[in-house]
Amino acid sequence: MKKHLHRICCVSDPWFRRLKDEFKSPAIVIGLFLAVLSIWGLGYIAGILVALFFIAILLFGIFALPYLLRVTSPVQPGLDEQSELAFSYIENKFACCQWLREQEAIDALNDKGIDNERAEEILGHLIESGKLQQRADGRICLPN
Repeated sequence: MKKHLHRICCVSDPWFRRLKDEFKSPAIVIGLFLAVLSIWGLGYIAGILVALFFIAILLFGIFALPYLLRVTSPVQPGLDEQSELAFSYIENKFACCQWLREQEAIDALNDKGIDNERAEEILGHLIESGKLQQRADGRICLPN
């Protein structure tokens, strides 16, 4: 073990002597100091950037996401699916009378929270699919 340790010391001794001579030059010392400082500084800056990134995600989740969900319009169900529900609303109106004016059918859909434009689309779809009939005078009734 002592021989092995002595051999390591013999090999490393000239290297350490040369290193000692290089440290006498202030340029090497300043360069090494700046290298260590820059590595430490870059790690510090990277840590700050990661922390700021997580803070930004947190703030986005707290403030921006609820605002965007409130501002954007909700996804409406498909025309077929919505027309099935609308048909049940309009069918309830036919319990008291045999026919409806087109505006009365649209008003029945408006009462359920469907806007005018979408209600007209649904009404047209129900007439095209044969679930409702439109008479010559423009009134709507159930098929015979």
